Amino acid sequence: MALRQFQCCEPNGPEWTMDAQRYIGDINVCKTFDGVERTLLVVAGIAPSRDDVVGFCEYGVAVETTPETEGVYQISYISS
Repeated sequence: MALRQFQCCEPNGPEWTMDAQRYIGDINVCKTFDGVERTLLVVAGIAPSRDDVVGFCEYGVAVETTPETEGVYQISYISS
């Protein structure tokens, strides 16, 4: 899937709004870090090269739960 073509920000918007889009566009969905999950919402086209990514979420466990402390689960990126 071509995450590079995924648009989640207004063209020519403020520079800070492009951070998520740049991050998502550079992702290789075949490689991920331990403890990180990614979900893509895709509208299937006629061929895989024509699929449209319409949503993205990256989330995971930031701190494991132990008997002494509750863990931390966080969403790092979410966009549509």
